[in-house]
Amino acid sequence: MVKRETLEEKLDLILKYLNQSKTNSKKLLSIKEAASLTGYTSGTIYQYVSKDASFPAYTPENGGKIFIPQDELESWCIKRKKFDLESAEIVLNKKNKR
Repeated sequence: MVKRETLEEKLDLILKYLNQSKTNSKKLLSIKEAASLTGYTSGTIYQYVSKDASFPAYTPENGGKIFIPQDELESWCIKRKKFDLESAEIVLNKKNKR
């Protein structure tokens, strides 16, 4: 009987974790979506991915599609010293539409 309760408790913990991770999931953007959000061109985003180590982009080890977490991208844009006012307005307008 003790093992069964322990198993049920473990299942409850797993279910709670899965439900929590679904609600806390990050929105991952494509290059095109990141360009639309920031106001940069797709080419500029690709340049940041390849040349700026602080740019928040993730690629699979074997290559493939680049993923950019939206919240990390927004933070990166705000932290940049050369972030222009127009790009800031685009980010804020997109946030306000949600």
